[in-house]
Amino acid sequence: MINLPKDDHSCGWYQALPPAAPVKRLKGVQKADYAVLGAGFAGLAAARRLAEHHPEARIV
Repeated sequence: MINLPKDDHSCGWYQALPPAAPVKRLKGVQKADYAVLGAGFAGLAAARRLAEHHPEARIV
């Protein structure tokens, strides 16, 4: 039988990355033409596409 390392449920790629920068939080009342909730693949793709098609829009 092969002994495999214990899975600690973390992603090994994170160890190769530098520490994450502090998150910049929005303060006060924000006005926007579009609000994208989530920063996963779909959220980032949606925000990018909106910025491409509506460069004058305020996207939060």
